[in-house]
Amino acid sequence: MEPLLKHVFTLLNIDSAKYWIMISTPQNLADSIKKGLMDHLVDRFHMRGVCMVQQSLLSLYSYKATTGIILDIGHRIEVLPIFEGFVIEGGVARCPFGGQKVQESLTISLLENNYKFSSITEQWLVRYIMEQSCYVAIDYEQELEWCKTKPDTLKTSVNLSKLNLPDGSYLSVQHDISRFKSPEGFFNVDMWELDYPTLHKLIHQAIQSCPMDNRRHMW
Repeated sequence: MEPLLKHVFTLLNIDSAKYWIMISTPQNLADSIKKGLMDHLVDRFHMRGVCMVQQSLLSLYSYKATTGIILDIGHRIEVLPIFEGFVIEGGVARCPFGGQKVQESLTISLLENNYKFSSITEQWLVRYIMEQSCYVAIDYEQELEWCKTKPDTLKTSVNLSKLNLPDGSYLSVQHDISRFKSPEGFFNVDMWELDYPTLHKLIHQAIQSCPMDNRRHMW
């Protein structure tokens, strides 16, 4: 941790002892990790002060709000109801699957189109392709119809040549239906062959788990 922090301060070209720092932390970050980070910043780098704030709160503050629902999709999903700047712990809803399932679905779809990404390194390329081109369809059935009647309107090409890949690697990847089919499992878990609540049901579950007086502020 210390070399990483030192590298950051070096890149910023600042004297850490002259600054305060705010750190965005995940909802489930262990207290032991927070303490270790605090010790490094205060004792080793002599920061004037350290403020740790949960990512969900900062997301809400960016909309000039202190009450609402935050949907956090990473490798897993968390739905966090927040009231007046405090997370309602009893209302937090979680799902152990998230962006990783989108990536797995995209990998399979690309393989069906003769693009093979199997190694750990190649999975980073799939993640890059996903971040550059995938999206959630407003009307899934209509997007499917467009793929049949107007395929060129949805087809996209992701340029990989600028990533300095080894010889023999794909220079670009073209795909269409997988752009919106891969994340559709959030709303239809049968596509991912899972037995978990869909995204909208998780949000509803989180709201209903809040104290009754707080629920009306979440809609």
